[in-house]
Amino acid sequence: MGWVERAILDALARNAVLDTFQVTAAVFDCRPRRGVVTVSDAQLASVRRALRNLEKQGKVAGSRGFGRKRHLWSLPAGPGAPPQQWPLNRRSTPKSS
Repeated sequence: MGWVERAILDALARNAVLDTFQVTAAVFDCRPRRGVVTVSDAQLASVRRALRNLEKQGKVAGSRGFGRKRHLWSLPAGPGAPPQQWPLNRRSTPKSS
């Protein structure tokens, strides 16, 4: 296991659920500049590749959730652990016609 995979597992152990960009920012310790965190395409590709490998090994769980554009990641729930509650992006009021 490489340093990127270890850093991903460490970031997910500290935070219950992160999207791909948040995982990348945590792995590469990206700091906000003028309130915006920027990650490079190369950093994002490296983290996505590592997340796919970790998912195949069963070490992380990923989901898009309902109505979300970004992929969410967490550590899988083990035996006896409570099931993961993915944050839902639902409307608080019904859509009017």
